[in-house]
Amino acid sequence: MINWYLRPQPKIDEIDKLKNQLPGISDLSAAIFIQRELDDLSKIKKFVNPSFDQLHDPFLMKDMDNAVNTLSEHIGKSSKILLYGDYDVDGSCSVALSYLFLKNFCPSLEFYIPDRYSEGYGVS
Repeated sequence: MINWYLRPQPKIDEIDKLKNQLPGISDLSAAIFIQRELDDLSKIKKFVNPSFDQLHDPFLMKDMDNAVNTLSEHIGKSSKILLYGDYDVDGSCSVALSYLFLKNFCPSLEFYIPDRYSEGYGVS
């Protein structure tokens, strides 16, 4: 079961204060920023114009070094590589982005996204 936590609606004076820092911003946008704890101009600028130093280190993910080494090895050997994704938004987007990057290095790159209805969810 998913429990949703709804943050309280910001006070009018908080919204007005933020709108004074960002002329032209709507009440709704100001309220959403405040609810996400982006309550001043510097935080908002950092959020809407992120930099690479804000990204998490991908090598903190378990076995990322093994995955990188295996992929590098197979790219070097011109092996056939299959990207296996899923049909939801993050799955299809991650396959598309990976494919667009890897096609520059892999002559035999394919992708597969299973059919939601006949194959179900996950690796089948």
